[in-house]
Amino acid sequence: MREQAEREAQARSGKETPSATRPELAARWRNVFSWYEVRKSAQAIEIVLVETCATADCSRKIYPNRPVFRGRLEGDLLIGVVLIRAAVESWQGNTRCSTPAGEFPIKGKLSGDGRWITWGKAEFPAQQGCRAPMLSFGTWRREP
Repeated sequence: MREQAEREAQARSGKETPSATRPELAARWRNVFSWYEVRKSAQAIEIVLVETCATADCSRKIYPNRPVFRGRLEGDLLIGVVLIRAAVESWQGNTRCSTPAGEFPIKGKLSGDGRWITWGKAEFPAQQGCRAPMLSFGTWRREP
């Protein structure tokens, strides 16, 4: 409430900050394959995967409605963790490698106009004999 009053006062005085002119972060966002919903509270941000393609051509969709990110917004940075619910097994050459379940650090950057989020790569622990797994949410655009 106080923050909103301060922003309104800044707008009236012509001293608006860039973040004050940005649209609200809590909205629906989209990348090529999925829809996400950002839910914001006073202390935290949670991002939920609402809809995603179940096939490469997107002819079949699934609706998991599960959290994939928890964190906070600091300026234009989303700082938090990506939530991996189940371990993923893969083979690299003759070595069986695993991406563990858990919470792993990730950062995203909100564009100045608040219409895009560009995500970095999640940080996973290294496993002997395996290349570190790579995960990024890619780039998202705000949906109306």
